[in-house]
Amino acid sequence: MLKITVYIFFFFPVWLSAQDITGVWTGYIKTPGSQLEYELAISGSEKDLSGYSLIIYPKDGIENIGIKKAKIKQAKKEIYVEDGELVYDNFTTQPRRSKMFGKLSLMLKDTLMILRGSFDTRSLDFRDSRTYSGEVFLQKTARPLSSKMLVTMEEISLVHNFSFIKTQPVKHANNNNLKKETTGIIVKPPLRPTERKIQKISEINFSSDSLLLSFYDNGTIDGDTVTILLNGKILTEKLGLKASYAGRKSGIDPS
Repeated sequence: MLKITVYIFFFFPVWLSAQDITGVWTGYIKTPGSQLEYELAISGSEKDLSGYSLIIYPKDGIENIGIKKAKIKQAKKEIYVEDGELVYDNFTTQPRRSKMFGKLSLMLKDTLMILRGSFDTRSLDFRDSRTYSGEVFLQKTARPLSSKMLVTMEEISLVHNFSFIKTQPVKHANNNNLKKETTGIIVKPPLRPTERKIQKISEINFSSDSLLLSFYDNGTIDGDTVTILLNGKILTEKLGLKASYAGRKSGIDPS
């Protein structure tokens, strides 16, 4: 009699305690009624982690961005995230004062590192009792410089707060003196829009006192940005392009 033994393997998410979780993570938070872009930048060491969270609220075709400090704790099998103070926003309306708490697990899918879990919010305004809960999904990006997080943090001069942007002494061949140079993620100062070569694509004539411009990327979504100038004056700088429209409304000075 021929005997065949069949082995069935079940695969479950595995906690990867040896993995370096510092860096930029991009993804979303999701509730039954909505899904919002969400990013998390984690800095420090395993026993002393900190970071920043970024969330985008789309309204009338405009991305309302808020960045908060984040308390991050790495336990045996989970990562806990707690909102801190707001350090940047471009909100067109007064935001709700709330705090978000997340409980995430780290998983490895092929070569991708994923943080997945749940979140809850608590209002900081006693007149507002609304709370929200839902799902968090984040993936560690291999292109952190294309993230909204680092682009915005560079604009407000906080990008060098991250441990994954490092410096080390380097000796040059023609100079015996040691000089510090940036290694790891290199953040180079970009050219100012007025220093770049401007290519005229089209001319728009208008007579109103305000202008609503909408843009999108009709190719690969790879972190492209646009800067809008009117008569040499910057109206909007580093507007990220996505598959859906992002817009800016600007008042026009007739002078």
